[in-house]
Amino acid sequence: MTLIYLIRHGETAWNQENIFRGRKDIPLSEKGRQEAQALATALAPEPIKFIYTSPLSRARETAQPLADRLSLPVQIHDGLIDLDFGDWEGKPLKEIEQSAPDLFRLWKLSPDKVRFPGGESLGLARDRAMAALVEIAKARPQAAVAVVSHRVICKLLVLAALNAPESAFWCIQQDLACYNILEWTGQGWIVRLVNETAHLKDIAGHLNKDF
Repeated sequence: MTLIYLIRHGETAWNQENIFRGRKDIPLSEKGRQEAQALATALAPEPIKFIYTSPLSRARETAQPLADRLSLPVQIHDGLIDLDFGDWEGKPLKEIEQSAPDLFRLWKLSPDKVRFPGGESLGLARDRAMAALVEIAKARPQAAVAVVSHRVICKLLVLAALNAPESAFWCIQQDLACYNILEWTGQGWIVRLVNETAHLKDIAGHLNKDF
């Protein structure tokens, strides 16, 4: 049995501005750094022995305070990187809604049917992210592992653990700097906790929103 503490990174300026991030390497905002510290305080008492993260700086910066508390190295896994939004990356949601209304509507109504221009589909992202998570779980049997990734990837991993389809993408909430707990049994997954944010209640202006 492996316990996975699946973490979404903290706030960035582009979260505040509703800009599609994807593979763009955006650092945490000041509030995001506060969220990372609060997350470290919440998870430091847990029996975490390993920390893995997406290669993007917003994920690495979220992982670092916990790594410092536990005196653990942060290990990069490319399979945990954010969804490739292709041509949408770096553009505000409102701009995409106006410039690509049909595809944007499909993204909101049937996200499993979208392949972003120049980027990935949810199915492709789910396959490579779950392969990474299973690889980590198998490599760390009988351990507790923190895994820091991104909104879309965390949603897809929770759905995959529940054996739910990508069409249920909008049914899973993943707030900034939340964590989930998944258990790898060796045969499959048990979902213990989803979208925990109690550790963020004292941060002024914390954004509890799924973007």
